[in-house]
Amino acid sequence: MDQPDSRRRSERVVSRIPIRVESGDGARSEGQTAVVNGNGALILCGLEVADGDTVTLTNLQSDDSAPCRVVWAGGRDAASGLQKYGLELLESRPGFWGFEIPESGAAPAQ
Repeated sequence: MDQPDSRRRSERVVSRIPIRVESGDGARSEGQTAVVNGNGALILCGLEVADGDTVTLTNLQSDDSAPCRVVWAGGRDAASGLQKYGLELLESRPGFWGFEIPESGAAPAQ
């Protein structure tokens, strides 16, 4: 049985959620998530930012916004042509994605 990555604080959930990303200089791009977790997301968007940058992420389904740090810049996605980024939420935001995400290694709800 595979062991979960001990560095992950919450489970990953494949989910396409429409988002908007705004850089510190006010540039904006809409896109979508590919994978979300309780602490951030893997996203696709047209904005070009760098690893370590701080951006504002808006969940367009709820219009909720949160500051995030770019923790991974994965280059251009071949299928969509959009940039791939890993974002970390800079503050605890339970429910930001609109559903509960279990902690890593937590037993499933029964």
